[in-house]
Amino acid sequence: MTSRAHPHPKQKVGPLVITTILLGLVMLFAHTGREQASANQSDNYSYLPVVSTYKPLTSITLVPEIGGIGADTATVITHAGDARLFVATQSGMIYVIQRNAETLAQETLTPFLDLRSRVNVSFEEGLLGLAFHPNHASNGFFYLVYNQFGTGKIILARYAVTSDPNVADPNSGVILLSINKPPNPPGSTPTYSPVHNAGDIHFGPDGYLYMATGDGGPDPYLLTEVPGDPNNHGQRLDVLLGKILRLDVDSRPGNLPADCGGAEAGYSVPSGNPFANGSGAPCDEIWSYGFRNPFRFSIDRQTGDLFIGDVGEWLVEEIDYEPAGQSGQNYGWHCFEGTYDHRAAPHLAGQCSTNLNDYTFPIFEWDRTRGCSAIGGYVYRGSRDPVLAGNYLFADFCTRRIWRIDTDDVFGGAQELTVTLAAPWDAPQWTTFGQDAYGELYIGGYVHDAIYHITTP
Repeated sequence: MTSRAHPHPKQKVGPLVITTILLGLVMLFAHTGREQASANQSDNYSYLPVVSTYKPLTSITLVPEIGGIGADTATVITHAGDARLFVATQSGMIYVIQRNAETLAQETLTPFLDLRSRVNVSFEEGLLGLAFHPNHASNGFFYLVYNQFGTGKIILARYAVTSDPNVADPNSGVILLSINKPPNPPGSTPTYSPVHNAGDIHFGPDGYLYMATGDGGPDPYLLTEVPGDPNNHGQRLDVLLGKILRLDVDSRPGNLPADCGGAEAGYSVPSGNPFANGSGAPCDEIWSYGFRNPFRFSIDRQTGDLFIGDVGEWLVEEIDYEPAGQSGQNYGWHCFEGTYDHRAAPHLAGQCSTNLNDYTFPIFEWDRTRGCSAIGGYVYRGSRDPVLAGNYLFADFCTRRIWRIDTDDVFGGAQELTVTLAAPWDAPQWTTFGQDAYGELYIGGYVHDAIYHITTP
């Protein structure tokens, strides 16, 4: 497979090359897969020649480390600052895994919190995000994102542990933010759009909580115009959908009250957010925008850089890169899908800037011939596999491919890795990567019991 490098953020795209794109037939997390019904001749797909500077890493081994979550889908694999590992599943269960601090071997797996009665579950709905407060050891707080049962609203909530740090208090939940989903077309079920929720959350090195939201849909299969996002949520700065938000869940002095989250929202807004103006549009909470469904993203624990896997529609999957502190970026959707230019589509009239310098383009993208749903991952910062150091690993849900990007040259493209499974079953469709307190990486899949440790042969 040949990797493709793409324009540096704010770098103009080179000569446009019209290509024929083979479209897959699979509808999974991206709800992608039918042919583009109304492709415009002015739409273009462009890329630059690859410049390879790769370190000698060509393969990884996946070792099953954790079992016991049953036929559920892993959505989050994370830690609370110690040897324990936590796995959240789409159905609303969170498990705590006790591990040997030296070998990291699983010792026990027990339920940490059961939210199944509060979580709406469909193909793209469920328990989507989990992050522990940086001071969790002293305050016991952790944060969740899920779709609310019955309404489908995207909920950000804070919970706390009981006197037993391995058991959460199910009655401690406090809703900090509630985001309504747009309606489905008339006659569709459910009445609201259940897709494009994103929902990943992480605390940055600045102590603030970063939260990804999708454009909210509706499902592109229900729409008559391509590209989707009929409400232009990706480009609008007066809504919280299609964004990465930065929130102050501790309400530090000098920060601003919640803006588009409503007066009842349980957070404040860092005064340094790029669009902070006190109240009204643009929404103070927005950190960056122009996303379709950034289902999984991560923050490099060493540099603070963001790596974002944004799920495409019919044409392109993308990995976006945001250097630490570089806020206010527009990643293009729905004016661009990766570097594919949708701006001439008649129904986008007046919604897209004509200046290419207003957009930040992906560092890597792939088309329907190589997959159909981006699963963002992590930069390896562990110590057990030095050859992995500094490599950002990510995957495609549909094809099960895993790639790497060398962060010494994030614009050099990506390389597909040969994957060896140290287990007697085929690779699942990957849904999430995870990181423990030591920087070791893990990966989990769709309706699959095992969580794998990523290592090298």
